Amino acid sequence: MKFCHLLEKQSAGNERYTSLFLFYKKMKKSLKLVPAANTDGPADGDEFAAAEDVFVDAVIEEIGVLGRLRATTQANSASQLAHLKSVVEDGDCGELEGRQQVYQDLVNFHGETLLLLHWSILAYTAIVKLLKKHQKRTGTLLQAPHLRDMLAEESWSTEPPTALIATAAALISQVDHELYSSSGSAPSPDSVRHSSNSPTSR
Repeated sequence: MKFCHLLEKQSAGNERYTSLFLFYKKMKKSLKLVPAANTDGPADGDEFAAAEDVFVDAVIEEIGVLGRLRATTQANSASQLAHLKSVVEDGDCGELEGRQQVYQDLVNFHGETLLLLHWSILAYTAIVKLLKKHQKRTGTLLQAPHLRDMLAEESWSTEPPTALIATAAALISQVDHELYSSSGSAPSPDSVRHSSNSPTSR
C-alpha cells in the first residue's frame, strides 16, 4: 500500500490523522511546482530558486501546524495522566466501583497515547518521505536550516509519549493488583474494561 493511501485510510474519523493526510497530499502537489532536474544536472536558475523558496515556506508553515497540534495533544495527555496518577497515589479511588472507573480511565488513556505515538511516527515519516521526493525530483538537498531546528525540538521526539505510555502501564498494573487484592471475587480485567457498557452500570 502506498504511503499516501495508508494515511488516507488512517484518516477516516480521526481529526489528527486527517490533518496529516491533508498535509502530505498538499505538499506533494506543491512539490510538483518546483522545476525538476534535467539531464545536464540538478535543477537551478531563478525559476527554480523562486519555486524552491515557496515550497520551503509552505513546508515549514505546515510542519509548524502539525508540531503545535502534537505539542498541544501531548501537553493535554501529560496533564490527564498527572491527574489519574494523583488519584491512584492519594487513594482517592473510593470503593470498588471507583477503582474500576479509574482502571478503565487508565486503559483508555493508554490506548489514546499509543495512537498519539503512532501518529507522531507517521508524521515524521511523512516529512522524511517528502524530503526524499524533493531530492529525487530536483537532484539537490532541501536547504532549510530552520526546518532541521524545528524537527530537533522536543515536541517531535517519541520519548515523551513513550514515557507517558510506560507510566500509564505501571498505574494500570497497580490498580489491577488493588482490584484483585481487595476482594477474592474482584472482577477480571476484561469485565472491568467493559463494565461501563453493562446494563447495571447505566
